[in-house]
Amino acid sequence: DGALVGSGGSVRLLSRLRRHREMYPIIKMHGFQIDADALAEQVYILAALSRQERNAIPEMNLDRSHSIVGGAVVAHALVSHMEAEGILVSGQGLREGLARHPAPLQECEEIRLPDLETVRQESLADLEARFAPQFSQRGRRRAALAARIARVTWQGQHRQITGSLECAALLVDLGNAVDFYNRLNRAASIIVRTDLPGFTHRESAQVAAILLEAEAGQLPRRFRESRLLPRDDAMLVRQAATILLVADELERRLPPDCNDTVVQIGRQSGTLTLTTPWWSVVAGPGIQEKWLKTMGEDIHIGRSET
Repeated sequence: DGALVGSGGSVRLLSRLRRHREMYPIIKMHGFQIDADALAEQVYILAALSRQERNAIPEMNLDRSHSIVGGAVVAHALVSHMEAEGILVSGQGLREGLARHPAPLQECEEIRLPDLETVRQESLADLEARFAPQFSQRGRRRAALAARIARVTWQGQHRQITGSLECAALLVDLGNAVDFYNRLNRAASIIVRTDLPGFTHRESAQVAAILLEAEAGQLPRRFRESRLLPRDDAMLVRQAATILLVADELERRLPPDCNDTVVQIGRQSGTLTLTTPWWSVVAGPGIQEKWLKTMGEDIHIGRSET
């Protein structure tokens, strides 16, 4: 996609320095991108400072303050020569590569990278297995419900945010491993800190933002003012959070071995209609008001015959 992948201490340090200069919600370094223009700015700023002044920069590694200017110049020269958009930072380097492939490359059979979707699915499964293996069925069922509601609500549009919504619904129960009463916030905190191979920082930010919006109804400033979440995303994130709350209310009332398809989803006269065998008039307080405010339409959830 026009980006170089960079590893090593200098690249990671340049990334930390850049991240500190902006509102950035993702804490993990793996997957951070330094744009070419930002890299050029870093070269100019670092070269104009003395080593003592560089030592005073927040996030500066004192052991590299003498060499970081050279590293920045080389990185910028490479980006310019390759006419790349920037550098995509790898949290893993040569040591990790040797650990995974200890034999000389000429002795290895052809190394094939898995396709992106496989990497993403294994990444989610690994995260789920570490924090909430006992909730895997519920997570998949909640994700399926959220995706179905999103497709009807958005009429098949907004596929990218729908994917982030599915991930958020799948990973809700990560927070249960830390704090049940604050599970959405805790799940978001895990996502912004944990490497998710196959996911961009923008996708990770969307997933965390959906969870935080569902929890509190307002995003922290580091999300609202981040380049990862353009203004056009704000309304979609709010709508996705509302869909997540509806899917969660529906899912948690289903028996353990029940499939999500027992919930019927449709649209009638401008109203989203959902029917499920397990619902009551006191279930889901506030859902109708929240749906109307966020979506601009009514929602009706009723009980169907089993």
